[in-house]
Amino acid sequence: LDRPGEASASAEALAEEPVSGLAEALAPHLLRDLTATARESAGRHEEALRVRSAHTPGVWYQFAIGSPFFGGVEQRFRQALALETCGREREAIGWYASIAERSPWELPWKAPAARLLAGIFERLGETARAAEQYRLFISLWQEADEVLRPTVEDARARLAALMGRAA
Repeated sequence: LDRPGEASASAEALAEEPVSGLAEALAPHLLRDLTATARESAGRHEEALRVRSAHTPGVWYQFAIGSPFFGGVEQRFRQALALETCGREREAIGWYASIAERSPWELPWKAPAARLLAGIFERLGETARAAEQYRLFISLWQEADEVLRPTVEDARARLAALMGRAA
């Protein structure tokens, strides 16, 4: 997606390809996400948000809880990021908070969502809620891979600073 124009053209071409079976329900959803991501890469965040906010066809619940693709966790996470990027942080809160509520396939997204929620609450001056999310993030990633440890240490420092302010 480092070439947004090509990504948009590819998404349009994919939209014309025939699909069958379960892919009929999934393909439009994934194509909409690809289109929005291409627009974000081009710096067109408001436009990407409009694409992401377009109606999503319903998916049978069993598919949603049984598949990381039909559950749409990545798309919901990206919706939250898009709202946050566009300055609509209060709306993003609900999207982040919904992560890992539907399916076990969503659990890998829980810690990143908690980290981003903590940042939003911190910026909004909601210290207790920010601290709660930092604690959740730290507990989930306390044994994170080495490459992720700086993010955990940053969260620890932010939590300590919040607790210092609250005292």
